[in-house]
Amino acid sequence: MERSSGHRRRHRGTPHPIDIQVGSRVRQRRAQLGLGQTQLAEAVGTTYQQLQKYERGTNRIRASRLLEIALVLGVPISFFTATLILRRRCQRRATSCTNPIRCFNPRP
Repeated sequence: MERSSGHRRRHRGTPHPIDIQVGSRVRQRRAQLGLGQTQLAEAVGTTYQQLQKYERGTNRIRASRLLEIALVLGVPISFFTATLILRRRCQRRATSCTNPIRCFNPRP
């Protein structure tokens, strides 16, 4: 069964690629700042086990929790999804994302 938005159905228990991407960006920024999972988890009011699941994309991050994580990591929420937006725009235009400017300002 196909959803009206064009998204493919996933097998139950398979993390969605967007959840994996967001979690990966959380992990990347946490590592850049030299924070451990326990430190970040405590700062946002969760356990390190839950944070591990967020970072792997196993569990989705609620919008309110993502905002808390963004504040602690010192980045806007768009930090977690920016590459997804670029990739999607490029796919829609059937072009490569090697030139992000082209994705946002395509030639007529």
